[in-house]
Amino acid sequence: INGTAQCGEACQHYTELNDDWLSEYNVNGYSYCNENYYSTEGWYRMFVGQTSAQIPETCVQDSRCDSYTHLQMTQPHPTQYNQTVTRSLCYGYGSNCCSYTSSYSIRVKFCYGDYYVYKLQTLQGCYTAYCAVPNHSFRAAGQDETSITLRWNKVNNSVSFVLLFNGTETNISSPTADDSVTYTVSSLTAATKYTFTLFSVFENVRSSGISIDAVTAPPNAEMFNLIEKNDTSVTLQWSMPKYSGYLLHNEDVYSNRIFPASDADGPVIFTVSSLSPAYNYTFTLFSVFENARSSGVQLTVITDHRHLPCGERFCAPDLNCLINNGRAQCVDPCEHYTAMNDWTSMYGYCDGNIVSGGCS
Repeated sequence: INGTAQCGEACQHYTELNDDWLSEYNVNGYSYCNENYYSTEGWYRMFVGQTSAQIPETCVQDSRCDSYTHLQMTQPHPTQYNQTVTRSLCYGYGSNCCSYTSSYSIRVKFCYGDYYVYKLQTLQGCYTAYCAVPNHSFRAAGQDETSITLRWNKVNNSVSFVLLFNGTETNISSPTADDSVTYTVSSLTAATKYTFTLFSVFENVRSSGISIDAVTAPPNAEMFNLIEKNDTSVTLQWSMPKYSGYLLHNEDVYSNRIFPASDADGPVIFTVSSLSPAYNYTFTLFSVFENARSSGVQLTVITDHRHLPCGERFCAPDLNCLINNGRAQCVDPCEHYTAMNDWTSMYGYCDGNIVSGGCS
């Protein structure tokens, strides 16, 4: 800039690569050869029309991208925002998919806004190209035990979609008003991984497809109960961990505690300590399968209040502490209180001052 070299954030400073002939929708054969097309090495963001695009991870059909040889990535794109990875490329030509590894390697960064930027190398010669496929941000937007909701970005109203699942194809049109498409697959099995492949279709030309794995939520624990408690701790018990494990949640003690699955027999027994006496605690136990959790089962427990005397922050702030049969108890102050009315009478009123032991 102004003759001075500067280091800029790649997600903000890139060159747009939006040549129609690079699109996977281009099926004009091998007509393009421009020996002057040697883009300099640098960071690029790919587009197909107005839609953000990406280098494919799967095979590109023959005669696409208007080039004889296509380059595709041999490993997936990064999945964490601001994550940058190095990826090798392989050549595909004719009906041969990823037939041999290229000497080219690229850098890929995942940017906020769900798009990728690539540090590309200069390609030498004719009929070799980085192919561009639309990035629909195909993802699982939610799940329960029997269904998975999928969501992706549409290209425009002229591009429709085909969803492939369990060998069955479903045709899905782009909604006119929305920028994204939402589709729910039902009648699934709990705690199961499924593979979905999404194809975009333009004028009967189908893309190579984007595949994702998504999981249904696991069922809740079959057992979750209290087995022991005292003034400052509770001991909980729940079913032996299945799937990936369990997550125990409580707002007052800690947000989340994970219990991974193990080979141990029998239920899990866990003691939560450092609690307050006579306090109401609610625990929620979630079953976890990969990145999905169950709806959760709740257990509410009130700690005991038998072994500590009053006056040691024994009760919760909204309860009254009293001694009954030698034991301290926390009770509702609206029902258990000391009546104080002497000071309002003519015999107990001392010029507006009340002091211990009499009037001043």
